Amino acid sequence: MKALIVDDEGEMRALLRKILEIKEVSCTEAANSQEAETAMASESFDLVTTDLDMGPANAGIDVVHKAREIFGGTTYILVVSGDSDEELQRAILAGANASLRKPFHPADIFRVIESLESSPQKVAA
Repeated sequence: MKALIVDDEGEMRALLRKILEIKEVSCTEAANSQEAETAMASESFDLVTTDLDMGPANAGIDVVHKAREIFGGTTYILVVSGDSDEELQRAILAGANASLRKPFHPADIFRVIESLESSPQKVAA
């Protein structure tokens, strides 16, 4: 499995990478929505994780939209954010498959990935 980790905080990207690599997931990192778009244009991913709040010009919701535009239903999208429940729900409505609120426990990431992998459909309903 290949994942793109999008977050403006380097420590959060490193933490997510460490967690995902436990499950033998190959990871690419992007610090903002522009880097994410460049990565998605040049390579395919099974999983895209994104923060929602990465500054005014780097909205994570744009990453959700772009991932759906580029990959359609072939990629899982997980939003990992400290934003409000309303913002997390907005991300689900935009096409994310799941969301987790920061702070989280590594087991939460594993549960979400296992749930997404067992789902017959990758596009959020």
